[in-house]
Amino acid sequence: MTCRPPGELLGRANELARLHVSLDDAMTGHLRVVLCSGEPGIGKTALLDRFADETATRGVRVLRARSFGSAGAPPYWLWRQVLGAPNSLDGLDSLADPAALTERLADRVRQAAADRGVVLLIDDLHQADGPSLATLVDVMRLLQQGRVLACLAHDDARDESSPWDGVRLDVLGEPDLEVVKLSGLSRVDSLLHLSAVAGRPVPESVAAEVFETTRGNPLFLGEMGRYLGAWPPQDQAPTLPRSLDDLVSRRVRELSLPARRLLEDAAIQGDSVRTAVVARVLETGQAELLDAIDEATRAGFLCGSAPGGRVEFDSGVVRASIVAGLPLSERVSLHRRTALAIEDLAAGGVANHLGELTYHWSAAASVGASAEASSWARRAADEAMRVLAFGEAERLYGLALEYADGLTDIERADLLLALAAAAFRNGHLPAARRSCIEALDIARQLESAELLANAALTLEPCGNPTWDGDIHRWCSEALALSTHDDATRARLLARLAQAAAYCGFYDEADVASAQALSLADEAQELDLTIGALSSRQLARSGPDHVVEVASLAARMIAAGTAWRRPEAEMWGRLWLIDTYWYAGRLAEIAAELPRLQWTTEQVGGPYARWHLLVTRAALALARAEFDDADRLVREAVDHFERLGHPAVHGASVSFRLLLGHHRGQPEEMLSPVTWDFADSRWDLARRLFRAFALVDAQRLDEAAAVYQRCGVPEGWEVASIFRLVGLAVGAQVAAALGLADDTQELRERLTPYRGQYVVGGAGGTNFLGPVELTLGKCAVALADWDSARVELTAASSLCRQIGAPGFQVEADCELATAVARAGDRAAATRLAERTLPLSSALGMTPWTRRLSAMTEQGDPLTPRESEIATLVAQGLSNREIAEALVISERTAQNHVQHILGKLGYANRAQIAAWATRQRSR
Repeated sequence: MTCRPPGELLGRANELARLHVSLDDAMTGHLRVVLCSGEPGIGKTALLDRFADETATRGVRVLRARSFGSAGAPPYWLWRQVLGAPNSLDGLDSLADPAALTERLADRVRQAAADRGVVLLIDDLHQADGPSLATLVDVMRLLQQGRVLACLAHDDARDESSPWDGVRLDVLGEPDLEVVKLSGLSRVDSLLHLSAVAGRPVPESVAAEVFETTRGNPLFLGEMGRYLGAWPPQDQAPTLPRSLDDLVSRRVRELSLPARRLLEDAAIQGDSVRTAVVARVLETGQAELLDAIDEATRAGFLCGSAPGGRVEFDSGVVRASIVAGLPLSERVSLHRRTALAIEDLAAGGVANHLGELTYHWSAAASVGASAEASSWARRAADEAMRVLAFGEAERLYGLALEYADGLTDIERADLLLALAAAAFRNGHLPAARRSCIEALDIARQLESAELLANAALTLEPCGNPTWDGDIHRWCSEALALSTHDDATRARLLARLAQAAAYCGFYDEADVASAQALSLADEAQELDLTIGALSSRQLARSGPDHVVEVASLAARMIAAGTAWRRPEAEMWGRLWLIDTYWYAGRLAEIAAELPRLQWTTEQVGGPYARWHLLVTRAALALARAEFDDADRLVREAVDHFERLGHPAVHGASVSFRLLLGHHRGQPEEMLSPVTWDFADSRWDLARRLFRAFALVDAQRLDEAAAVYQRCGVPEGWEVASIFRLVGLAVGAQVAAALGLADDTQELRERLTPYRGQYVVGGAGGTNFLGPVELTLGKCAVALADWDSARVELTAASSLCRQIGAPGFQVEADCELATAVARAGDRAAATRLAERTLPLSSALGMTPWTRRLSAMTEQGDPLTPRESEIATLVAQGLSNREIAEALVISERTAQNHVQHILGKLGYANRAQIAAWATRQRSR
């Protein structure tokens, strides 16, 4: 809010015009961001005020917010103002995670912008609370295609402790950013402004001195104008103050004692002040304050009365100068009296004032520990956790510990665990671990089973080996004690099962999850049951326990629908869909999508959205809707990368691998950089997958080198959830490389799963068709022609039945290859001719190339390729072929790879046999 009446905006015509140009650009449907910067008092707020007035006349909606003016802002203060609900988040604080809140806020802005567009004006960013700023950055990313102009203003001065300093570079990195930096007014405009505020002409000599002192700063000029305007005209011109603080101090001293006391107390509270609190601090009635308010308003310090029994300072900079002029002892006293006044007036309704109370008690405790400061910081931190402001909660729990005085060991440990939980949710894993370990040390010293259990349950497994190992050890330690009730024991067992599964202790996860679920069933407590079901599903995921997982899914869905818990229902439906993947029931997956979408919309946030998009993308890929699959997975990755989640890279790479398997592998999928995962637990998977991509690209020598690093298949430790896809990918690589022993070993391990489909990872992100398809490839590599015909014919039929035409093409192409190698080239040609139109229509370029080669009459090779095939039959290596034909070794290798692709062969021995047959005809 500003006190300045509409009038001429001196010296800002160019800046105002730039704002309007940005608005015109934004109204075309693309977010624009304007960052207004400059020193305190330079006129940023006045510029935004004028722009807001002119924008409103154009019919564009204006949403405004301004920082609280002190460190006592409630979390998301800026967004509370944008929503027009300063004491709440208008129901949004019940969402599941901060990202869900961000999405809903972005939706609100989109809705406001739908018909006329929106200008989002946010002032004093340098004073904004952390949750507001972090959310602002994410909301802008979600509004890239909206008719929105974001005008953001901040002071130039850097403060590394300010939340704004932490997000400033993110804002500066916006692609469509316009920076409007305001400087001082010109000498002419400064004189006009000075005289207008003073209400009379100012002598040239005085005006020159004022200009040199203020450097054209409009706020400083205005204060000088008020100072000069109050000076009796008949008196000699006064000695001018040399700083704004000095000037404000002089002007305050000229007021009456009641007005001075009013301003000093109000300045301690912030830019917007409740008169009831001021009256309580000054031990007077609100009516008695009216004269002081009028005097301060006439002097230009206040804007007068505002809605809600409040008064507001005309300038936050001037307010800060008033505070700076107070002795430390007086500031401490005023903070304490203000805190007591707020408590007294709020009575039982302090929830809306927790930030203010923490701020004032903390300021009052600047000389030492304070039980009041610690207590209010704790309460404010609890509220910040409730509204998902995890960064703010982490800061406040830290303050509560810093100001704590006389805490018992149990109370300190409890605070440490609260801090650990906030740091974990805020993504500060090292800090969370340190706090948790400190609490554990206290629990051990006290031999407190309850505290040890609470510490073990504070953090959750996240895929980091050290972190997950810690949680596993802590849960094991807590469970070793026999004093826990059944509910606590169930929670510890469920968390132990999760950590064990992440650590690769699958048998332990199986046993612990079963015990947790048994205890939860006896307790009949909803949250306990949901946690136990989740741990059991994690332990039993994979092809061996599909029936049980379907039962767990049914129970989770029932709990979610009965108790209106959409997150529980969402997980249940995802588990059910996983069982459908193993059965190849694509139609049932499609039928589940509308309900899954409803649950993810209710849950909100990137995690829920990720699961929906990946499921849709995997289904599109299975159905050979390749363009849709590519679009959906890109949308999912873009959506999820905002969190920097460690799983997003692996999921994205594996999906692109399978897309490339049918459409052609891009060069990036062959590079070792793409497969550089930090987590060593995925070494086997990344090597097998990269070798698979290299086989697709017919770079068999490189594939063999990568595959050899996996060791023998008998030694592979494959998690249940990755078992089928790991075995299938390994088998297909081994078959392509002509490794008979490995192929036979993997074939035998896959045989029990005949009738299921190759799936790896939740959501079917790695779907490789029926197991029979891989078994057929193994049979071809082992020259088991009868088995190859049976397996591949079955695979083709299954793919057609479930509606997976891409895998049907693959099965038929492999079947044609098997038939040709068995000696019936005519039958192979007929099958290839029947399959070729579908392959071409689907855009399956590598498979179309193979099928085309099999349909060609006569020799499918070029003369040069026939020559090289003959040399291969003579036993020459690529280097020897290169020397014989005077070509590079790389060129010789490429020719051999092209021959393999055209003939549908996997190794040089098959080329040699073919060339020998050709010579004998």
